[in-house]
Amino acid sequence: MEDEILTPPTPTMFRFPDEATGMAALDAAGLIATDEDGNQRPITASHHHALDIVATISKGGEWDPETGEVITPPTVLDGWHVNYLGPLPDGWEQYAVWPRNPTRQWATASPPLGEGYVRARDEEGKFLPDDPATPDVNEAWVKV
Repeated sequence: MEDEILTPPTPTMFRFPDEATGMAALDAAGLIATDEDGNQRPITASHHHALDIVATISKGGEWDPETGEVITPPTVLDGWHVNYLGPLPDGWEQYAVWPRNPTRQWATASPPLGEGYVRARDEEGKFLPDDPATPDVNEAWVKV
């Protein structure tokens, strides 16, 4: 009997409005476990998924090289972020994002939401690029 070789799902980045919403979505997807101390923790890996909790993202900032004191504080970006590899949980589509320059990601050349997406093409069959004016939408991929 031959083993079936499975194609892995596509990693996708998600931005929830806040940590509470993100944790509720993880819980609804069965991705929360209670540890021996009674604390709820995300399940970061299984045979079916991988989860990278990015949380809040800060960009920029300037610090004094000698004292370490903040000269210019970093900008905290909106949302609570996770990278996820696995079957897409119900309701998560609304939180999917495709930033042009991700802070942290898994390497992939696959479509943003896995199966059911193909590269967008024009009338001549040429690939369409992502529109930089819409950072939360990736026009290079379309749902079929």
